[in-house]
Amino acid sequence: MRRAGAAFVLLPAIAFGAPPGSVVQLEPYHARYDLSGGRSDWTDTGALLDVRLPSRFAWGGYGRETERFDLRDSEAGGSLYAPLGESWAASLDATMSSTHRVLPRHSLMGQLEKRLGQGWNVRGGLRRSEYASGRADLRLITLERYFARERVAYTFYSGQAERGGSAPAHRLDWSHYFNERGSVGVSVARGREVENIPPEGVLITDVRSVGVSASYWLSARWGVSLVGETLEQGTLYRRHGIRAGLRHRF
Repeated sequence: MRRAGAAFVLLPAIAFGAPPGSVVQLEPYHARYDLSGGRSDWTDTGALLDVRLPSRFAWGGYGRETERFDLRDSEAGGSLYAPLGESWAASLDATMSSTHRVLPRHSLMGQLEKRLGQGWNVRGGLRRSEYASGRADLRLITLERYFARERVAYTFYSGQAERGGSAPAHRLDWSHYFNERGSVGVSVARGREVENIPPEGVLITDVRSVGVSASYWLSARWGVSLVGETLEQGTLYRRHGIRAGLRHRF
């Protein structure tokens, strides 16, 4: 737990090191999810940092403590976004957990993005996650379009467990933006998923989910965010809950 706790303290301090003209945002949050089948509730408490530089480079970090299946875990991570000319960009995300009872021991994900023009973007990526009970890989490709105040996107996922078996899944997203003050969104997903479910380990299960999200800036510096989700993890359990966050711009 000490690494995640240290991250909560360090993230605000790191934000003050951003160069002038940067957009710096910190979001502490808490989430709670109810599970069916007699399984214990999940909780997740953490803080997200997002720094966007005038040069279009961006980076971020986070720390969190989570409880799932009566097991406690801590995790820290970081991300980097780099423009590659006018129409290309690359991003890298990495996580590490010293406890890794449920969460990955470490994971690494890289993505490449291309602007196609007229609001169209395409993005592809690869992620490898190392759990205590095995490895899981994920490949994805997203096609999205921005128009007026809307965003629509389709994502295809292809998961792979170390012990064999593929897990294809599909996701649709829609978002509506209220100027610069806020947004609302809806997402639906269906397919198969590679997930670590103690004590069974890394499993492939059918999954269906529906999510709603909303964010709103109360002032120039303070805002709130809400994310609600219901997910059916095969025949194992149904999970539903809400994540609430408080945003602050420095």
